[in-house]
Amino acid sequence: MTGWLRARWEAARTGVRFIPFDAVVARIDAAWRKERPFSLVRLGDGENAILQWPDYVPAARTQWVLSRALENRSYADDEIVAIRNDLIRAVQSADIVGIYDSSETNPWCAIAAPHLRHAGLRHLTACHPAIHFALQGSGELARIIERARRITLLTGRDVLDRFRRRFPHAEVDQIAVPPERSFRLREEKERQTEPHFPGLYHRLLGSLEASGPHHLFLVGAGILGKAYCRGVQAAG
Repeated sequence: MTGWLRARWEAARTGVRFIPFDAVVARIDAAWRKERPFSLVRLGDGENAILQWPDYVPAARTQWVLSRALENRSYADDEIVAIRNDLIRAVQSADIVGIYDSSETNPWCAIAAPHLRHAGLRHLTACHPAIHFALQGSGELARIIERARRITLLTGRDVLDRFRRRFPHAEVDQIAVPPERSFRLREEKERQTEPHFPGLYHRLLGSLEASGPHHLFLVGAGILGKAYCRGVQAAG
């Protein structure tokens, strides 16, 4: 059995069912027609370092991931537990989860059956985590945006003006959160902003509201962004 087939067989035994791109689009369309809340989230190496904590990842790795994503400090166990619990709830409630399977060659990205069991995650509908590129490249994302009644961008990148130029007829607003620290370091000197976690994070979770069916949220907020997706999904 090849590594890819073994990985998918292992995932199926854990209750994870991978679906192809066309099936992802079909599920999005079905939820849209039925005016049903829908959440699609993606997991990468950062999320894995949280989900696999503390048994399957070195503590130093989890601390490094959080210091690159949030602020450059040490994170107490109770803080990691809180972030992890919110992430697990967001993944379990998502309609589709973009994840790497255990055949992924990057060990920080691969998710194996023990990791899912460790996080208590079962019965997931999954796709490849590059689903955002597939949706954009195929034109499906633009199609979704163009039929949305309202769009909210929740991100640390200042993209509102560019978005409006690309989609001039869209009713769009932006909820700003601090950029991931790795982006701040890459693009400019590290500047002082209100820390994303815990204060701003919890305030924003408590204030998320959807204005009814076909209000599209596009979230790009790193590890904490998955909980925002769940908050929007719960808000309808």
